[in-house]
Amino acid sequence: PQGWDRGFVRVGEPLEALQTGAAAVAREFAGRIVGITGSCGKTTTKELTALALQGLGGVHATEGNLNNHIGVPLTLMALPPQAAACVLELGMSAPGEIDFLQRLARPDVRVVTNVGPAHLEGCGGTLAGVAAAKGEL
Repeated sequence: PQGWDRGFVRVGEPLEALQTGAAAVAREFAGRIVGITGSCGKTTTKELTALALQGLGGVHATEGNLNNHIGVPLTLMALPPQAAACVLELGMSAPGEIDFLQRLARPDVRVVTNVGPAHLEGCGGTLAGVAAAKGEL
């Protein structure tokens, strides 16, 4: 842009670029990454886990519930390299979404809080479908 005095990178597909950059950050991160999913309790579990890990040093965690294909990459892109741990909330509404997020983030520790009747419509209408999707972690 005219008058812009800072660098920029032009990309063809911004979401793909964000996700690729986030995967690179996760791959190079020296600390531990914790991935948390479940039908309910993800945000509370994420907050309590981040609090428990504070003794290790800096802990970076998902803000609010930015737990989807955009929020997880944004969280990883903001990950300070000197942090001791990163705690990620991983959400889903259909099969394949948790798998995508876990391949992106590569968590060292994986937590499924519970499986309940949330997102039944995206998981074949059954609790078994929800369990299979959560089990992608």
